[in-house]
Amino acid sequence: MGSRQRLRRLRPRTHPRRHHGRLRRRELTSARRPGVNGADVSPQPHAERHHDRGLIHLDRPPADGALAQTLKSRRSTKVFRPDHIDSGVLSRLLATTISTGSSRSRPYGSAHGRYDVLVTVVTAAVQGLPPAAYRYLPDEHALLRCSEQGDHRATLAYATLDAAWLTQCPVALILSADLAAANRAFDTQQAGRGERFCWLEAGLLTQNVYLWAADNGLGTVFLGGLDPAKTQAATASWLPSSHSVLGVLPIGHSVGPASTP
Repeated sequence: MGSRQRLRRLRPRTHPRRHHGRLRRRELTSARRPGVNGADVSPQPHAERHHDRGLIHLDRPPADGALAQTLKSRRSTKVFRPDHIDSGVLSRLLATTISTGSSRSRPYGSAHGRYDVLVTVVTAAVQGLPPAAYRYLPDEHALLRCSEQGDHRATLAYATLDAAWLTQCPVALILSADLAAANRAFDTQQAGRGERFCWLEAGLLTQNVYLWAADNGLGTVFLGGLDPAKTQAATASWLPSSHSVLGVLPIGHSVGPASTP
């Protein structure tokens, strides 16, 4: 055997480009090969990407315990029966979700413990309370009337964007705050930080009301769709002039199952 033939035998019989092309075609053909009954057996790229990101599936525990059941039943209600509620029910709602109680601390957080959010209770069909707007005083667990006696539900409903059904609710909580004062209190941190904290505080308070309502067979919803000018006009005689309304929480008996989560 000549030297040229020996060299040819020692040289690897590979052609990288053509080999790569044949291999790639085989991969594509295999990936597209139909499975049983023509089902697609293509690779699952999403699963691979999840694996690359280190996705860890957790065991889903059973929803046991009183709190878990309450959280599961929490809903937003927009259809109410025009039934009265008792003043004792309203008292328990306010005492549980907002009041300081014997511990002198409230059941929700507030930046620097300022508690800038004010709660005004608008009653219309509460047994034992004349229809009016009342300022709730958490430390005293008391109501201070801040409006003329009368049913203010229609005025409130007119100030919303799409909640005419508000006139059916026996009672509503109005959340408001002095946003300018809150911003001044936190002006060393960042512009607008105080206002942001007011919204967060309102959210924590709102969740308390949602959970209490779910636990007591009542319905509620956070109404944030308000016309600013109409809302200011509707509440001008009830609220401090520096306050802005953050939202309204109607409370009552729902008609049928609760609506959107």
